[in-house]
Amino acid sequence: LDHLHSISNEADKILQLMLWDVGFDYKIFSHQFEAIRFVAGLVSTFPCVPTNEIIDTNDDMEEMLRLDGSGSYARSAALRSAASKKDQLVLPTRGMLLADEMGLGKTIEALAGAALRNVMQLKTSNSTGTGGTKNSARQLPTLIISPQDGIQTQWVEALRKSGVEPARITVVGERRKVTKRRSGMASRDAGKG
Repeated sequence: LDHLHSISNEADKILQLMLWDVGFDYKIFSHQFEAIRFVAGLVSTFPCVPTNEIIDTNDDMEEMLRLDGSGSYARSAALRSAASKKDQLVLPTRGMLLADEMGLGKTIEALAGAALRNVMQLKTSNSTGTGGTKNSARQLPTLIISPQDGIQTQWVEALRKSGVEPARITVVGERRKVTKRRSGMASRDAGKG
């Protein structure tokens, strides 16, 4: 609760609560909310439309800020209603590139944006009937490219902490030691032929 009091923008508070509702347990800092919306492909004012008009009314905003089941239900409904206001809330893009200085939280921003995008996809397909049952709604893939094993390990740990099932995490690439050993074998084998 102390963390929520440190967030001054009500739309950001709602976004933090939405992420907690879906199992994303990280605390988001004020400078990260815009990047999370960007990664999720949402306008910078989400869950408000760009005219600063609340999704429905100010009463809905107050309801979404509640910390009980009623608030959780209101936040879930806001995610579903985003489908009907897609032209106002979703950016016309197929992907994003997030680049920033070291230490500002790109890992958390990317994971939160991907989590938000996936939950919106699931709720949208369920509310429009295109996803069928909850189990048949398709989660969107997220590709993470990192330069080295240490960073890959950091990403895997962050993915697990953010609620991604280990079975859904695939690391592609080789460790530096394995690559050196293989290239050493290749040069030795080349000398034998």
